[in-house]
Amino acid sequence: MNLWQVTQIFLIRWLQWLSEAGGVSPGIGPLDKVWVALGLAGSPNVGPFTQLSDLTEASYHGYARQQVAWYPVYQSTDGNVTLEGGSLFFAPTDSVLSQTVSLIFLVDALTGGTLLAGAAIPLPGVVMSNPLSVVKVLPNFKLGFAPVYGGVVLES
Repeated sequence: MNLWQVTQIFLIRWLQWLSEAGGVSPGIGPLDKVWVALGLAGSPNVGPFTQLSDLTEASYHGYARQQVAWYPVYQSTDGNVTLEGGSLFFAPTDSVLSQTVSLIFLVDALTGGTLLAGAAIPLPGVVMSNPLSVVKVLPNFKLGFAPVYGGVVLES
């Protein structure tokens, strides 16, 4: 097995394919149509083999998954190739049902679907108890190089 050394242009083209930025070939890239969802306290952290059915999704009044709208890929000032989406805001519409959110996750459908990724919200989580309780999500994926040239680093 050989370790491939990739270039910045490779990373840019790969992220463009993932996002289908600019609508070049709609429906092909795995990040072309994705939604952000919120998970409740008690849901496990997302790992390589976590299934959507392992998580408990939020259900407070006014909750719904939100689709990510991606911006074109660019090279940021830190040298990373960056794919960024528009800001998403989640907030209850009333004070009837209070829930603590502890997880943000990415799925490929408005309802149901497949779990693609997830990130824990630092403890104690966010209590969604009234319309002033807000979770802001800024989808942001970066690819760059590790200190040893060619070692790819993926962060979000």
